[in-house]
Amino acid sequence: MSKLKAALEWNKTLEELILEEQTISKKRNEEILARAVKMRKSKLSITNNRKPMNDQG
Repeated sequence: MSKLKAALEWNKTLEELILEEQTISKKRNEEILARAVKMRKSKLSITNNRKPMNDQG
């Protein structure tokens, strides 16, 4: 019975590690996405503030 208990504990530990890694990956992906959105908004605002060359003068 102790082998079964040890196996169940090992399985639980693996599940916890997998869940932790998934959480870390999710947070990392969210941070990357947030940076990409921020960069995209920044580029859009720069583009929107430019005047076409033929409008100057």
